[in-house]
Amino acid sequence: MIGALSSWQAHVFCSIVHGVSSILHLAAESAFDIDSVVPVYRLQRHGRDVRPHVALVGGISVLAASGVFLLITSWMHAFYAYKTYTDPGDIPGAKWRMAEYSVTAPIMIVIIALLLGVAEVYSLVGIWGLCMTTMVFGAFTAVSPLAHAAGYVPYMIMWTILMIAFGVAVNDSDENVPAFVWVIVLFEFFLFSAFGLVQFTFEVLPAITPKSKKHRPVSKQEAWETLRKTDGWYNLLSLTSKLLLAWLAFGGIQGMND
Repeated sequence: MIGALSSWQAHVFCSIVHGVSSILHLAAESAFDIDSVVPVYRLQRHGRDVRPHVALVGGISVLAASGVFLLITSWMHAFYAYKTYTDPGDIPGAKWRMAEYSVTAPIMIVIIALLLGVAEVYSLVGIWGLCMTTMVFGAFTAVSPLAHAAGYVPYMIMWTILMIAFGVAVNDSDENVPAFVWVIVLFEFFLFSAFGLVQFTFEVLPAITPKSKKHRPVSKQEAWETLRKTDGWYNLLSLTSKLLLAWLAFGGIQGMND
């Protein structure tokens, strides 16, 4: 059942859903008069001043950033659909998935950081880098299972920073943290972590299982079915995590603008 989510039809569906969502997010600020720009600052020192000064760098539109990662995802699913349709035996997601995530996942994490009040530009760049590094380790898991374990180092550092920011926002804010931010943080942490569980189950565990404990060699058909299941789970988790973040942020920011 889950393997069916790696079919070309499933990729076409995902491409359309992400594409339509992207258009709505990119047009939202002008069409619906929604302000989602979060100011971004930089700490700097002048001379021997002990206390750094805060300098405004610019601003990042949460809705525009959402539109960008949705658009990239739509393009990639269109590519996956074409490759799968022209060659039913090919599972392009197995080759290109982590390359896609190394671009889209950092954008998503930066959006979450902005919603939590992280507005210092170097902190945002660091969080971006930690997320991208995690995805790179995920890509190298196909070469060595140790890369999967190593990927949890930047991953946990990244989420520790975000959870500290979340705790600060909850404890120090004069107003209650909006409900949509709570849902985004908790569910996205669960969904992001589920990607690692899928990779461990279908890629790492078979690789580290001693041959003596395997009942028989794995056939090419079984290996292909495993790739389909892996790709199907990734599609499901990707669709859920991206639409959840994008539309909860959309609705929450719109509500705050009213």
